[in-house]
Amino acid sequence: MSSRPLVEKIAFFFFIVMTLVRLVLAARLGLGDDEAYYWDWSRSLSLSYFDHPAMVAWLIKAGTLLFGDTPFGVRVFGLLSGGLAGVLLWWLARELFDRRIAALTLLLYTFAPIFAVGGFLMVPDAPMAFAWTAFTCILWKLWGSSTSRTRDWILAGLVLGFGLLSKYTMLLAAVSAVALFLSDRARRRDLVSSRFFLTITIVVAMCVPILAWNHVHEWPSVKFHLHDRQTGGGGPSLLRWLQFWASQFFVLGPVLFVVCMMALVAAFRRRSESRWKFIALVSAPPLVVFAIQALFAEFKAHWPAPAFPLLFIGASALWTEWKPISRKIVAGFVVAFFALTDGIFYISAVHPILPTLSRLVNPAGQFEPQFDPTNDLYGWDELVAHLRPIREKEKASTGKDVLLSAGRYQLVSQFAFASGEEVLRAAKTTDHYSFTQTPEKRAALKGADAIFVSDNRFYRDPRTDGTFETCHNLDDFKVKRGEEPARIFYLWICRGFKGA
Repeated sequence: MSSRPLVEKIAFFFFIVMTLVRLVLAARLGLGDDEAYYWDWSRSLSLSYFDHPAMVAWLIKAGTLLFGDTPFGVRVFGLLSGGLAGVLLWWLARELFDRRIAALTLLLYTFAPIFAVGGFLMVPDAPMAFAWTAFTCILWKLWGSSTSRTRDWILAGLVLGFGLLSKYTMLLAAVSAVALFLSDRARRRDLVSSRFFLTITIVVAMCVPILAWNHVHEWPSVKFHLHDRQTGGGGPSLLRWLQFWASQFFVLGPVLFVVCMMALVAAFRRRSESRWKFIALVSAPPLVVFAIQALFAEFKAHWPAPAFPLLFIGASALWTEWKPISRKIVAGFVVAFFALTDGIFYISAVHPILPTLSRLVNPAGQFEPQFDPTNDLYGWDELVAHLRPIREKEKASTGKDVLLSAGRYQLVSQFAFASGEEVLRAAKTTDHYSFTQTPEKRAALKGADAIFVSDNRFYRDPRTDGTFETCHNLDDFKVKRGEEPARIFYLWICRGFKGA
């Protein structure tokens, strides 16, 4: 057995340190908007949900049963998923190349902003990242070697099904697998083998919850992802397409992005080698699909993330082939960018440094709190405490309980987590609450009074929706982190919920 290179020891040291840092932050910091949204899903477990499949809710439920309705309980299985994905990626890089390239890959995975920034958050991408990496490892054994057995095909089906129960993007991993087998004349027969059909049967069986829920509700997820989300961008836009590539430039860092694209080109040029063909055909589908999608509709920067773990392997292998001076220059730029972006995010999560940095650049400028995404993790407990005496006074005056209400799912779910109550989503939109806050439930609340909350990110005047008979303003509630403004909550007391 070969001895462990120094770079591997360094890689695992930083991987473990960053995992521990994320564990601490996961326990200390409030939930992000989407995390609170998925936590609210877990309060009404279902076979699937409007936005995503159900795995994220199931895992959150398991975590909160173990650790309570706490941020750590919400996040624990997301942290575990991310850690396992890193170890599996290291193993795959070692199988494809060697321990040195595996260590470099692990370092990139640990610190690249697309995975490191928010790496302690629980979102559907976390279990999907584990499933995608695990499936990729199994796929290499199925396609890249002749030692696969029926149990490997069974395992591939189980992992692919787990991924599809996490996020629909996992379907692109299946596309990559089919492309690999089609690309090899000797392996095409596997696509009509009994083992392949066994794998497909397992995947379909595991996706029954998704199919059943959508069938009962007239396929809302399918309509949302394949139609509504694809037609809401106002048509083809070259500017938006360029913004997509700019976003990838940022979430990877300019130098690493360029090296990853060089690795993708090199992978196709060297496709006569099975390992490079594997990198090319597994990494290309998510990048190509979401690049095309961005031309026609809105996008999010993290959507192509499944393309990059294998490209990290290719980039690491390519980097080792260069001259020492080139390697040093590239490594220096990559490390500097990682230190800057990761450092700013992780420090900002516990201490608001972005306003200070903004004043250093522009002393006369005014920093807007919504430009610091870590402010989303703060303020809700303080708001609930502030509203408690107001609600008690209202109840004493009217004899009725006062509901909590908001117009955006982000605010509804954060409000619900902080208060432990069900919060009325009072707005004309479609989301998870359209299915849990049914017309019957809303009708039962007709005539109720509520405190409606908006904020400086998602301002909404409840009077514009016509969901209450009357609304009047309360004093704004301002949240600070130390001396820095973090957010403003706009409050209304609304009377006579119309029940719609």
